[in-house]
Amino acid sequence: MDEEGNAQRIAEWRRRGRRVTITIWLCCAVLGAAIAYRIERPEIRTRAVFAAINRANAERLRKGVSIESAESFVAALRQIDLNGAEPGLRPVVDEYIAATEDVILFLKSGRDPSQVAPRMKAAGKALKEFQDQD
Repeated sequence: MDEEGNAQRIAEWRRRGRRVTITIWLCCAVLGAAIAYRIERPEIRTRAVFAAINRANAERLRKGVSIESAESFVAALRQIDLNGAEPGLRPVVDEYIAATEDVILFLKSGRDPSQVAPRMKAAGKALKEFQDQD
């Protein structure tokens, strides 16, 4: 009878162990999902996009005022991943990139970029307004 009692206690501890293990795994899964949601929230992703834009701009300013630095700035802007950011950010960034490219084209052709300056100013203002709405 003593061996049978030990076997029953061992079986009971195994069942309890399985329940505890399952409970721990479920808690970890819920915690992991919550962390993933926190990281991928559109507001967080949008802030990351603006941080990348600011880094690209700082790099452009560090290189000095030149067509090459402006082209590398546009290339850096194009590499920014806008997926997961707030809706409406992509058109604003695309317009900013297009306006910057127009300024570069005018500078390369030797023409006065003042013709596209209002577009560039409007695109920059729209980008700043989108950033400030947070």
